[in-house]
Amino acid sequence: ITENGLAPVRCTSAQVHKAQDILFNQSLRGSHTNSHGKSLVHPPLFHHLPGLKLPPCLSDYVEPCPTKITTLPNGLKIASENIL
Repeated sequence: ITENGLAPVRCTSAQVHKAQDILFNQSLRGSHTNSHGKSLVHPPLFHHLPGLKLPPCLSDYVEPCPTKITTLPNGLKIASENIL
């Protein structure tokens, strides 16, 4: 938990793109008023965006994958891991 009392959030790239789309669309409508002339209040960055579902929490431990080092005939070394 951070010093402001909030837990860190991990998001998938799809959720980050959705949040960016929401913020971009808000910026296209004007930075301070909406189409009805009402003042827009943007939530602070440390609050969750409305309508954006949080991803499931990641486990605290992820087993490391073994790294395979292959040396090519020209001496170039390549590191690879089997990740699904």
